[in-house]
Formats: sequence, C-alpha cells, structure tokens
Amino acid sequence: MATIHFTDEGAGTPLVFIHGYCESHTLWLDFVQPFTKNYRVICIDLPGFGKSLLPIHEFTIKEIAKSVWELLDTIHVKTCFVIGHSLGGYVMLEMAHQQPTRMEGFCMFHSTAYADDENKKVNRTKVMEFVAKNGTAPFVQTLIPSLFANPHHPATKALLNEASQVDPKTVIAYACAMRDREDMTKLYATLSKPILFFLGAKDNVIPPESIWKQAENAPQKLVHELHEVAHMGMLEASAETKKVLLEFLDKEL
Repeated sequence: MATIHFTDEGAGTPLVFIHGYCESHTLWLDFVQPFTKNYRVICIDLPGFGKSLLPIHEFTIKEIAKSVWELLDTIHVKTCFVIGHSLGGYVMLEMAHQQPTRMEGFCMFHSTAYADDENKKVNRTKVMEFVAKNGTAPFVQTLIPSLFANPHHPATKALLNEASQVDPKTVIAYACAMRDREDMTKLYATLSKPILFFLGAKDNVIPPESIWKQAENAPQKLVHELHEVAHMGMLEASAETKKVLLEFLDKEL
C-alpha cells in the first residue's frame, strides 16, 4: 500500500482520527486541539486523500485497514482508540476485525457497520460512472452541501475547495471499495471495549434509526444523538461532540 501521511501531537494513550470520503486529516485539525493535552493524537490521510498517494492497484477496505496498522507499527503504536468518520468508520471496523486486541475502543462518528444495500450499491456505481465522465468537482459540489443540515454552513466552502482537488481515480476507487465492503454488525458483540456512537438526527447518509438498532449489539457503548445535525457533527456541533468524546475517553481510558 502507499505511504500514509499523518500528523502526530501530544502524549498519552494514542487516539487515531480517520476522516471520511473526499476529506483529509485537515478535517480534524481544529477539533483535536483539546485532546493533545492528555493524549497522543494521530490524524491520518487515507491513501489517495490529502498528502497520501493512491495505491496503483484496486483495493478493498480490508487492505486500507491493513495499511493503517502498518503505519501504526512504524510509529510504535501498540494499542489505540480510533475515531472514524463515515468512510473512516468502515476502515476502523475492519481494523478492529483484524487486530481486536490492539483496540482500546472506538468512536463511530456518523458511520455504520451495515454493508451497502442494493440501492446504495447502484448509487455507488452511478457515482463511479459520473466521476469517470465528469471529474471530481461536479460530484463534490452536490455531495458536500448534502452532508450538512444547513447546506450553506460556513465549513462547506473549505471542504469543497479541498474535495474538488481529489483525483477522480481516488473517488472512484473508494466508491468501489465501499460498495463491496462486508457487513460488520456481528463484530460489535465480539468486542469488550467501549464504543461511542455519534449520530445526526438529520443525517440523510446514515439513518439515525439504523445506528440505534446496530448499537444494541455492542456490550459497552454510549449513543449520543445530535439534534439539528446531519453528517458532519465535528463541524456542525463542534463544542458538543468534543465535550462528549473527551468525557467518554477520560472515563473509559
């Protein structure tokens, strides 16, 4: 796999932040500052996003998860708590499946363990075809605003600017990997570590009721619903999500 770019600040139990689709580690830069006081904070660029190069071959979510573990081995992280947003959550779940004893717990930040249903698979394929024909910019012009309860949220401009620069090959490759990923809902019941779920009451990407349902399988969990929030709670409700996550970490770690 390609070399993964990352930032590494603070000291203490390692926290690994993994961004979502058409994002990068910059999503977390302001968000993570309070965490660096008591934790080692690592923010990565998944292969193909930000400053990380895209693999030259087709890949799966399993392979991306393996590459994150390889990075963590390189920087001497034995165990960690992982925070995954959307696509980042898919990678995180596969990491937990591959090496569960190295996970101190994790946070599902607007993410799901369910595999794509048939309708979602069709939509992923349509995205791949659209981006192949039209490029990244027209796609993210629709995608990014749809992730917010308020499509005119101040954060959309910076996200759009960055997302528009993503190589179409990256957008297509991850759409394919997400479409073909496995259902991971049974994983929850096998884990004895704490899990925090953030869900947005107005999330059109991942229905809130689906998070409540799958969270029933997790023995140790906290489910926190964000009102007036869609899919970007770290930006739409930054203070609230930081507070909840910090309190969860301080209690469980």
